[in-house]
Amino acid sequence: MTTRIRSGESLEDMTSNHMVDIVKKVAVQNQLAGEEIIDAYCCFQMVYLVTVNILMLAQLSYYDLQPFVTRHPIGFFETRKARTFVNVIEARLVKSINEVYSKGGFIGTPLLSELISAVLTHDFDQGGNLEDIIIRKIERTVFAIEERYRRPTRNLGKLLKHFLIELN
Repeated sequence: MTTRIRSGESLEDMTSNHMVDIVKKVAVQNQLAGEEIIDAYCCFQMVYLVTVNILMLAQLSYYDLQPFVTRHPIGFFETRKARTFVNVIEARLVKSINEVYSKGGFIGTPLLSELISAVLTHDFDQGGNLEDIIIRKIERTVFAIEERYRRPTRNLGKLLKHFLIELN
């Protein structure tokens, strides 16, 4: 999916024109049969929905921050008010991305950062500084979420030991 988007195809076009081909390819490569093919299709849909939701969050943040690009704050109080507003938008963006990922219902580790980055670059980036800032913030947030999935908690050994003791 990422390769198709990086070659210039939009997420919408790829989903509507190549979804069946992609699911078939995944099914053949992984020797899926029966319900596993349906699971692959559902996973494709989930990846699509998560990516579209994050793209919409980027666009919403852009529209909220655009007034500060066209008219810079003047004076201390206006700058402070703008900084507070920007912090609220940033916190909302991070919280919303976390919610999108957690509602994804992924089995295993969701590794969507490359796809999300490609979609944002293709469908959202128009070469402006504001778009770049939003894209980088989303990429850092998604990467941090994925790192949390990859890296076990510090007390995992203690938790496993406690769990094993409880089983005996």
